[in-house]
Amino acid sequence: MLLTLCIVVGFKRTVTQKVTGFDAHIQLISFKANDSYDLDPIPVTDSLLTALNELEHVVSVSPFITKPGMLKTDSAFVGVVLKGTDYWAGVATNLTEGHLPQAEQEILLSANVARRLQLHVNDRVFS
Repeated sequence: MLLTLCIVVGFKRTVTQKVTGFDAHIQLISFKANDSYDLDPIPVTDSLLTALNELEHVVSVSPFITKPGMLKTDSAFVGVVLKGTDYWAGVATNLTEGHLPQAEQEILLSANVARRLQLHVNDRVFS
């Protein structure tokens, strides 16, 4: 029983770390009702960033933006929600192929989306 409990707790911790690596424990988003993935922006000011970083349990603050869209290749297309951010630490630890985006024209896709679009590292995709 004790061994089972230890395994389950360890598995839960690993899954939590992976999920929060791609997302955050807390996200500040607009209160305005919006049923789409295209969120209304919150103005990010220096005073807001300073106030958030001064909170006791805040490790980091990273602005992000999401945009729904379509990606297509010559043979397939898929609907996606693109997320732009400057925080890559959580993603970098789970990266299995390729590299983190280093230019505005580069994107990072999940293995599932890449497989559905039949894409490999350095292939081109159209939006």
